[in-house]
Amino acid sequence: MIKRLSSLPLQILFFVILPLLALLVLVAFGGVAIHQSEMRDMIAERNLQVVRGTAASLSLRLEQRRAVLAVLAAEVAGGRDASEVLDASGWVGDLFDGGVALYTADGELLESTANFPAALDAPSESVAVLPASGAQPTRVAVAAEAGNGGGAVAVGIMTFESLGIREALESLHASEHTTVLIASEAGELLYNSTGNLTGEDASGELPRIGAALAGGSADVITTADGQEVVVTAAPIPAAGWVLIHQEQWQAALSPLTRFSLVAPLVLIPGLLIAAGALWFGLQQIVRPLQRLERGATSLAWGDYSSLEQPVGGIKEIQHLQATLAHLAERIRSAQVAAHNYIGVITQAQEDERARLARELHDQTAQSLVAISHREQMLKRYLSDDPQAEALLSELREMTMQAIDDLRRIIRAMRPTYLEELGLSRRCRCW
Repeated sequence: MIKRLSSLPLQILFFVILPLLALLVLVAFGGVAIHQSEMRDMIAERNLQVVRGTAASLSLRLEQRRAVLAVLAAEVAGGRDASEVLDASGWVGDLFDGGVALYTADGELLESTANFPAALDAPSESVAVLPASGAQPTRVAVAAEAGNGGGAVAVGIMTFESLGIREALESLHASEHTTVLIASEAGELLYNSTGNLTGEDASGELPRIGAALAGGSADVITTADGQEVVVTAAPIPAAGWVLIHQEQWQAALSPLTRFSLVAPLVLIPGLLIAAGALWFGLQQIVRPLQRLERGATSLAWGDYSSLEQPVGGIKEIQHLQATLAHLAERIRSAQVAAHNYIGVITQAQEDERARLARELHDQTAQSLVAISHREQMLKRYLSDDPQAEALLSELREMTMQAIDDLRRIIRAMRPTYLEELGLSRRCRCW
């Protein structure tokens, strides 16, 4: 693996391009994650502000209706006839679509409108919820005593629709992806925007209800189907209730915004294209160049056939291989010509050495031998002269030494074993 990464293109690919691609993917998807987190927090903050405002609006409406009932109770406590008070307050029916009733402090019914439930006792709480029964939807009963505690109680009944819950939901951007709940402090579900359900157990919302009663809460939960839901809650002080708003925040985004969340997925085709380019580069450029490199190395060691096998790859690499093969053929031809030239020169030198050796052997050596014979012949004539005899002996030794030196030179120039072993003929075949 290290050997394969030793080439510059692979080093650039593995240590520059791929890390940059990985960093780009990390930044893109990290940016999407941060964007989603910021959008989720922004939606949660927005919803919390809206829920607080809506809860305050509902609380104000309950206080206003309680104030109206307190005025009616004060008139009865002041001595005015209950039936007269109700007759003079026909407009109250617009606020309380479930009817209005006047009671004494002991809970005795004094007077009621025609649509007021006959069997209903005076509620013990200032705001109470009447469960749905038969064709009657869930209703809210509001009770108020006379301002001076004069012994009269006015009770008004209204539906959540009459309370203005629909208008309140409009401020909460109600849609198929949102749900609005109203729960009591004890965890009883009082209202559900997806259906008029009351009395259900909402104890799972108790931690959120407690946080809402403390001023409001915002949280993100994951449903069983993997949807992230932003849940915000705020108190309705006038009734001791909690308004809970649930919204699938991703569905609440505009289509263009949702598309921007998946925009980094276009990197996947980019990565596939990069992988394809990498594979093409390896198959058509890097590996052919490696094969060509091995062939060039073998060529350097004298294997001229190493570049004959096609290495493949792109056209430029094939052209480079053809150029190297042509260069190798020219080098081989030049080497053959050089060998022939050297053979000719060597043969000429050998021939010249043989000629010189023959001439030295046939002429110079024979001349020295003849001189030696003449010196032997002179020895008889100078036998009476010791000094002359000594000079002749010295001359003879010098002549014999010259003959030995000449024979040594002849043997060095043309060794006899070249002829005996046939090496001279082989040299001529180079």
